[in-house]
Amino acid sequence: MRRSAPVLAVLLVVAPGCDSERVDPMDTFASAACASLQTWIDAIEDETVRLSRAVTPLPDASDRVEHYRVFATAVDLRTWDLQRQLRRLAPSHGDAGAAADALLTALERSRQQTQELIDLAASFPETDDDPEPLVSRISSLFIRLEKVFAFPNRARDDLAERHDAFIDVPACRDYVDPVS
Repeated sequence: MRRSAPVLAVLLVVAPGCDSERVDPMDTFASAACASLQTWIDAIEDETVRLSRAVTPLPDASDRVEHYRVFATAVDLRTWDLQRQLRRLAPSHGDAGAAADALLTALERSRQQTQELIDLAASFPETDDDPEPLVSRISSLFIRLEKVFAFPNRARDDLAERHDAFIDVPACRDYVDPVS
């Protein structure tokens, strides 16, 4: 017990100095959120490149179907992982907590879109005799993918209008129109 007394004394001496360097929860959350969003976008772009490389050399559309199914599942998994990360980082109260709730609500809408991506990819015909061409279904898949990005991007933009942290912290400053 005696050994803990000097440690406690050091903490009491150092602790008052820490108050002057308090970190704003909004800055902390905004930085983590913007960095996580950018990582998520980059990961989905990488999945898109992998998809393109896999399907481009395949001559038959029906041979591409499984690749689109894998892609849709990967996008869903990446989105779920982002939600999980932001839930762990989210402050539980105050303005930062409300900002986290707004972003998580947007990601829930994105997750609904990723579930639709999976359903759409599951409906892709495995033969070339389907009345709806595979090309139009693939177009629908990528239109839905844009919606996946749109919800959190809009939420981040709305947060930037209300909270300077979503503009000022470096991770958010670097997060400028990540999906065009």
